[in-house]
Amino acid sequence: MAATMLKTLFLFLMLLSTVKSNWDGDNSDPTLANLGFYVYNMTCNDDATFCEHCAHLRVFGRPYILTIEYTTDPYKLKYYFEDGKRDWNYYIAQEDPHQVYRWCQCADGKHDPDPIRRVVLCVENTFSDISLPGNCPKPVALVSYDYHPLDEQVTGQQALYCLP
Repeated sequence: MAATMLKTLFLFLMLLSTVKSNWDGDNSDPTLANLGFYVYNMTCNDDATFCEHCAHLRVFGRPYILTIEYTTDPYKLKYYFEDGKRDWNYYIAQEDPHQVYRWCQCADGKHDPDPIRRVVLCVENTFSDISLPGNCPKPVALVSYDYHPLDEQVTGQQALYCLP
């Protein structure tokens, strides 16, 4: 369960594009990020009923593929974080796309590769606590990832996924 949550978190992180940062979100380990904020514009079909964003990243030195998909009818947000060994797949589906949601999962330090840590992944469609950048015409999801190693600096990132 915790491994699945961690995969999901990393997958969302890979789908982001950098707004302002000296850290490359698509090619860097998010466990080393210093609480950065990134914006990713998703690629959509012609009528924007299906959109996605894919990225590659390394987590604890291992390669992962991160994919996020958005569909409108029915409204569904899917998140895939895959390394070929422990693939994590999550999705949020609801009838009303304007219904507010916030979903979080927390993993404690009982799973490898880092035995003493806490990881928190949250996905939400509320954007009142952030300033929406001009290059995000229609926000879809805000994904937050916090990595709390024992007695060390908290790291992680926040990613905003947008429709064109």
